[in-house]
Amino acid sequence: MRRILISSLLLAAVALAAPIATAQILYGQPTSGNLGLIYTHWKLEGLGGELTLGQWLLPVNGFLPLGDDLEARYYVARVGNALSTIAGDQELDGLTDLRVQIARSLARDRYLLSAGLNLPTGKTGLDPGSELPVMTMLTQNFLQLPARRLGEGFGLNLLAGTAATWGERRVGFSVAFNYEGAYEAYAGAGDYDPGDSLVLTAGVQGGRGPWTWHGDVSFTTHGDDQLDGRKVYSQGDQLGWQAGAQLARPNRRASLQARYLIRGRNEQFDAAESLASRLKVYGNELALAGTLAWVRFDGLYGGPVAEFRRIAGNEYGFGGTTVLGFGLLAGRPLGRQFDLSGGLKFFTGNTDDGNIDLSGYQVSLSLSGHL
Repeated sequence: MRRILISSLLLAAVALAAPIATAQILYGQPTSGNLGLIYTHWKLEGLGGELTLGQWLLPVNGFLPLGDDLEARYYVARVGNALSTIAGDQELDGLTDLRVQIARSLARDRYLLSAGLNLPTGKTGLDPGSELPVMTMLTQNFLQLPARRLGEGFGLNLLAGTAATWGERRVGFSVAFNYEGAYEAYAGAGDYDPGDSLVLTAGVQGGRGPWTWHGDVSFTTHGDDQLDGRKVYSQGDQLGWQAGAQLARPNRRASLQARYLIRGRNEQFDAAESLASRLKVYGNELALAGTLAWVRFDGLYGGPVAEFRRIAGNEYGFGGTTVLGFGLLAGRPLGRQFDLSGGLKFFTGNTDDGNIDLSGYQVSLSLSGHL
């Protein structure tokens, strides 16, 4: 069995590289790549109206071993969004930014150093008339979407982590800093500079027999957002807990995950940079998820998936959200070098304390290969 340098809690702290943060130094892992297709559709009904939002995503990501204890990963995607309301139809599509992450382990796996770049290849300068309504819907956290942003500014993230053995358990700690560069979010609206962030994460892993488990806690704090050098917004601090367990047998796999986020108040500033309001934009969130898959002798696998999300109401008068998701996943190897997998999920629930009904579905396909 290949050893894991530091649990995923360390690299999960790198928010800038979230889509490629599944990497921990894995010994003997070959060069590999993945091409995906994800289509997500949501319908919102209530308060006298109906709207639909559809998003397709074509992500490309890969892994490159650069040497002993040294690896690189990259991620870029093409995304398209279509919003339909009683007022008409709007679209927003383009490339995301290219994200590159390099990780290095030191001192016989006791330490991890990682650095990543967000290269501004994605679409910016959005049309405030036709594209702003679509982007507004993408920011609604009660909608599960694989892509919420397109282009941003140049970004840099740095992470340092350490891990140690504690009896039969592994414990780890990491600190990550994310630098966010300025960019023109909307055409003619000036340069928007998101606040930098600092993420502290600590966690533990263990297991016995076919079962493994993990838990971690993280704290995130943000600097002030600026528009043309003027302070306009500050995202609230966030405290999160995660826990999970996995079963791995030759003919069966299972996974259970739980997450709880406590979100702080967000600050908005007026033209004189004085505090105008300090309220929660998003409420606290509980998320549960589980998967079960049966594996055949030829590598074919499949089984059910289920998830549950509960988001509390915010302090602007928008009520809470409850969403239930369920579906199937399946996959199989294609020869020795390729794997094909896919999934289908359906969503049902409501938001704003039941005033708006939610329904949706997501279809995904993924082709992976290695040398």
